[in-house]
Amino acid sequence: MQDHSLVWPQGPPPQEAGWAAFWLAALEPYEIRPETWECPVIRGWARGSDDPNVELHYVPTMFDATPNIANRWATQPWLIEIADAHGRGPLIAFPDGSVKPYATVLAEEGMR
Repeated sequence: MQDHSLVWPQGPPPQEAGWAAFWLAALEPYEIRPETWECPVIRGWARGSDDPNVELHYVPTMFDATPNIANRWATQPWLIEIADAHGRGPLIAFPDGSVKPYATVLAEEGMR
């Protein structure tokens, strides 16, 4: 983020082809290996799957059509896990470095 004036990279949305390749290429100069994007639990049950949607286990969230400052919204999720692998909804990563299950986020927002 510091290398890009704190602007969140704007890759293709997860439903479009090439989104996983975009993120892997964007992080390659920082020596972040593809395994970093894998949850051990999801990797275990996805092993042997030919589903291309299981390529990365965390989906970067989208902001809007123009680049945004990453920390502009403290509660804007950065990464969302692709499945409920832990029993409380997918894990969500936030700008402050916290990671919470989706169920916890809903409870904090007064939703069920």
